[in-house]
Amino acid sequence: MADKLISNTKRDKLLNKCESLMLQGVDSPTDISESLNVSFNTARSYVTIIKQRWSNYSNTEELQAKRQELIRKTEEVIKEAWTLKNHARNTLEAVGSLRTALMGIERLQKLLGIDSLPIPIEKPVEIQTFELAQEVIALPEEDKSVALSMIREEIKKRAC
Repeated sequence: MADKLISNTKRDKLLNKCESLMLQGVDSPTDISESLNVSFNTARSYVTIIKQRWSNYSNTEELQAKRQELIRKTEEVIKEAWTLKNHARNTLEAVGSLRTALMGIERLQKLLGIDSLPIPIEKPVEIQTFELAQEVIALPEEDKSVALSMIREEIKKRAC
């Protein structure tokens, strides 16, 4: 019975380590098996278990709390990576720390949902003016004359 408890405890620790690796972006059972020193099939089953756990979070509050915890942990990892970079004894250590920080930043972007936002690109003034002119041209005559009157007044105000 004691052996069963120890193996369950060890399994839980390995599952937690597996989840941490997956949160860092390591999804491959091969990489996880190497990191945890377990067989490929065990790593694959751990990945399945973790994904099933994540899909079972049905409560929005639980998901939000877990997300906030992951954000906090990711921020801690990034800070620690920068600290290690500053105290690196050689270039190789510094590069490794910077890679860790970069992976943390990428993970943080995913957690915050800003990795998929389109980058707004400001159009040149000429293009904006052209597009507005096209919209005015497409207006009915009555609305077009009102819009042109407003534009003339605005030009006069800015000229003074």
